Amino acid sequence: IGFSGLKEFVNYYATSKVLGDNYSEKIIKKIIEHSEEVAKYALKLSRTLKMKKTFENIYIGAIIHDIGKVIINSFSPGIIRRIFKIKNELETGDIDLEEMVLGLSHSEIGARVAKKWNFPKNLVSVIRYHHTPHLIPKEEKDLYEMIAVIYLANTIYYYIRDEFPFEKIDKKVL
Repeated sequence: IGFSGLKEFVNYYATSKVLGDNYSEKIIKKIIEHSEEVAKYALKLSRTLKMKKTFENIYIGAIIHDIGKVIINSFSPGIIRRIFKIKNELETGDIDLEEMVLGLSHSEIGARVAKKWNFPKNLVSVIRYHHTPHLIPKEEKDLYEMIAVIYLANTIYYYIRDEFPFEKIDKKVL
């Protein structure tokens, strides 16, 4: 992943340690494990697709794509757990429920905070569109491939666990 990627990983690891001390360690650990596995799938996809120019950004984007879930948990501990419970009962999407309960999805909350923290624009877009690559604005279409890979990696994570049906995968991204 190169020196830059290694530096970002160290920053990520340190951040996870700080967050683990301040928030529900169990939920944060689950989000971190999910993000690490999504990053692994994203790297494999990006290698297969020979996306060398965006390799490091794909890894970093996959690692931080769910930062909004950490933020939601920080102001309302346990809400993610309750959203998942309701989702399983109603068989609806996470994003739909988050927007109904919170008014915004974890993707939008994460993107707004990342923008405020001066994250690079491409990472803000990854966070915002990792569930909805088809909504990327025209002026950001150059980021489509990177975001689509992270979307697929995230989808693979849930598909393997029988939490996302194949029929719901965005066919344009495939």
